[in-house]
Amino acid sequence: SSRQQPEGIRRWIQSTSAIAALKHGREAFGIDRDLAFLAIAERRLADLSQGRLPMRPSGQPVRRPKLSERVAQVPLEWDMSRGEVSDARR
Repeated sequence: SSRQQPEGIRRWIQSTSAIAALKHGREAFGIDRDLAFLAIAERRLADLSQGRLPMRPSGQPVRRPKLSERVAQVPLEWDMSRGEVSDARR
């Protein structure tokens, strides 16, 4: 683009909305205060521009995990028997 971006503008985007906008030829702008999330957004936008971002084809249903698949687990430091958080990782 021939337009200049304000300094620091690369630390601005929220990826999901930006990816949708860019895929449809639109411009995008978003804000996030957490630099870790901004780094994820930058990586996803770079992957999109290089054709490496995996995406579900339009019209295909959202994948639902099988009951036998693990999608989450209780953190080790949670002592579920007492309902407390412990120092199990120390």
